[in-house]
Amino acid sequence: MNYDSDYGTQWSKNDADWSNIGTSWPDSTGAQRSASADDAWDRRQSRQPSAGGYESTSGYVPAGGYGSSWNSGYEGTGSQSGYREDDSREESSSYRRSRRDRQGRSDGSRTSRSSRSGRSGSRSSSRRNRDGGHAARQRRRGVPVLVFLLAIVISAALGAGASAYYTRNSLLPQIEEAQTESSKVKSQVSTLTNELTRVAGELDQRTEELNKLQKDTSSESNTSGVDDPWVDSGKFTSGNTVLDGEVKAYCDSIADTSMDRNTAVFEVYKSIAWSDYVERDAAQQPSGKDWRIQFARMYYENDCSGNCYEFASFLSYCMQYLGFSDATAQGVLVELQSGGWGDHGVVYVTSAEGEACICDTARGTDGWMLSADTYNVQLQDFENA
Repeated sequence: MNYDSDYGTQWSKNDADWSNIGTSWPDSTGAQRSASADDAWDRRQSRQPSAGGYESTSGYVPAGGYGSSWNSGYEGTGSQSGYREDDSREESSSYRRSRRDRQGRSDGSRTSRSSRSGRSGSRSSSRRNRDGGHAARQRRRGVPVLVFLLAIVISAALGAGASAYYTRNSLLPQIEEAQTESSKVKSQVSTLTNELTRVAGELDQRTEELNKLQKDTSSESNTSGVDDPWVDSGKFTSGNTVLDGEVKAYCDSIADTSMDRNTAVFEVYKSIAWSDYVERDAAQQPSGKDWRIQFARMYYENDCSGNCYEFASFLSYCMQYLGFSDATAQGVLVELQSGGWGDHGVVYVTSAEGEACICDTARGTDGWMLSADTYNVQLQDFENA
C-alpha cells in the first residue's frame, strides 16, 4: 500500500475526530478554535512531517519507518517504540493503533515489494546461476571425456609403438635366421639355374643329334613301305619311300599275280637287261654306303637307262619286291678274256633251288642265274671308298 495515501487517510480520520469535538476549525484566515480544539491541533501539528521525519519536543531520530524494530521512533521517557512526550503524556490508544496499522501496512507493502523484487531478482539470479551452472557442468562433463579420449589415443599410439618395438626385438633372431636361409636358398637357386641352363644346352645338342640320326636312318632303314603281294609280310621297302613307289610301279607293270615268282622275276630281269646302256662319266664309279639307292633311282628317273651299276642296283630291289629277299647289287673287278680286269656291277642272289647265283644284265638273257663260280672276280668296297 502507498505510504502517502495511508498517511492522508489517517489524518482525514483525525479531522473527523476533531470535528466530533464540536469545535469549528478556522478557515484559511486562521480563526480561533476552542481550547479542546487547540489542544488537538497542537498534537496534530506536533506530528506534522518535516524533512525526513517527525519532530517533537523530545527530539527526532531519522529512520526508514516507525516501530520498535528500528529503534527509531519518537523517543520519550522509558519507551523505544511508541510516541511519548517529555511530560510523559501518552498518546491516545486509538492514535497509537492507527499509527501502528499505518506503519505496519506501509512496512508490509515495502517489505512485500522488496520481497517480490528480491524474489524476482533471486529467481533471475537463480536462473542465471542455474544456466551458468548447467553450462559449467556441461563444460566440466566434456573435459573428462576429451581427456579420456586423448588418453586412449595416446595409450594406443604408445602401445602400438611399444608392441612393434617388442615384436621386432623378440623376432630379431628369427628374422636374421630367415635372412640367412633366404641367402642360402638364393645361392642354391642360382646354382640350380646354372645347372638347368647347362642341361638345356646339352639337351638341345642331343636333340639336334637325334634329329640328324633319325634323318639319316630314315634314308637307310626300313619304312612303312608299299603293299607287296609277292611276299608273306605283305610289305616291301628299300629304305627309301620314293624308290619303294618306283619299284612297285615298275614290277606291277610287267608281272601280275597270275604268274609264279620265277616267271615274274625273269620277265622283270629281261626288261631291265634290254634297256639302253648308257655310260655316264660323272657317275661311273659309285661310292658311299647309300650308293645302291642312289644308282637305282638314277636308272628309273633317266627313263630306265644307265650303266651296269644302275642296272644291277634297280634289279636287286625289283627281285626283293618279287620275293627274292637276299638279292644284292655288288661292284666287282672281272677278269677279261683278253686279259686284265674290268669294273663291273652284278647281282648276287640265291635261286629258288637254293643255289648262289649271279645275274649279269650285260649279257642279256644269257646272264640269268649264272653260277657264282662262273666268273673270276674281285669284290669292290664302294661303301668305304
